[in-house]
Amino acid sequence: QLRDDVIILDSKPSNKPDASHPRHHAIESLIVTTEDLPTVAHTRKTIKTLQQEGKHITGVIVNKYGHPSDLHVNDIERFLEVPVIATIPEDHHVRQALAQKEAVVHAYPNAPSSQVFDHLALYLTGESPTAPRDPIDRPSDESRPGNVDREIGTVSQFLNWVFGK
Repeated sequence: QLRDDVIILDSKPSNKPDASHPRHHAIESLIVTTEDLPTVAHTRKTIKTLQQEGKHITGVIVNKYGHPSDLHVNDIERFLEVPVIATIPEDHHVRQALAQKEAVVHAYPNAPSSQVFDHLALYLTGESPTAPRDPIDRPSDESRPGNVDREIGTVSQFLNWVFGK
């Protein structure tokens, strides 16, 4: 649960030491990612940077969740080492709402993504004791083809090479 004063700001990711970036002013952060491996790998770098700066990471929200070839929520949590508190499903209503210049929760309040956003708001304000996590029943990566640990390890090695760690 977040503290009393909550400002939600959607900003571009940045690991640069630019003092004007909103992350420098946050006390705690929710990180939004998608479930594809390159984005999750970049999210890990962002989380590590924030943690090195002494910032508290409340958790991760996985947006556009549900593609069968992408990472499972349990594997994302294991790789990022922070809890996934919400999974926002891939939902065609979001594009339709954007075309109408409306928030999906207003344009399509019964859409799957709207329901998760509503639940997430209740959770973050303490009105719901449970997080809106993983509504999609699909197998974890242990039962899927390929070796996600090997894939994650390869991405980690690549990131360490790129960022000089």
